[in-house]
Amino acid sequence: MKELTFADIRAIFEVADELNLSRRDVASQIMDSIEDFMVDDYRFIRSDSIDGIQCDELSGDPYMLGCFTGWFIADVSDLSYDIVTALQEAEKFEELGQHLIDNDFVGEMQSEYSRLDGYGHHFASYDGATNEELLYLGYYHFRN
Repeated sequence: MKELTFADIRAIFEVADELNLSRRDVASQIMDSIEDFMVDDYRFIRSDSIDGIQCDELSGDPYMLGCFTGWFIADVSDLSYDIVTALQEAEKFEELGQHLIDNDFVGEMQSEYSRLDGYGHHFASYDGATNEELLYLGYYHFRN
């Protein structure tokens, strides 16, 4: 259980109030250092776990991986842009994504994806925003 100062708890309560969430639900999860949790329509993810969580989610969906922009896939993999676009034009998205998974390119994809687009595009289906009000406590939050 994480030791929080009065100022930390006040900051958590302010965010919970602003988002219309239960103060207790948000604070207890953060105090217990839960790495990934939901409260209503908001997802909270620890900053030291977010890259691994995103990588796992990307690895679980080969079709989505194959739908990334052709130049992006070519930049992070062993495939040329022409091969990627040919596979995509043939609607071989899942096969393309599976190749990326099987050949360990997902980590590089995740790193570049988060560097270029941030985390909100992936985790915040509502508005694509990455909220950092609690980042000093080690948490991002996203609206789903």
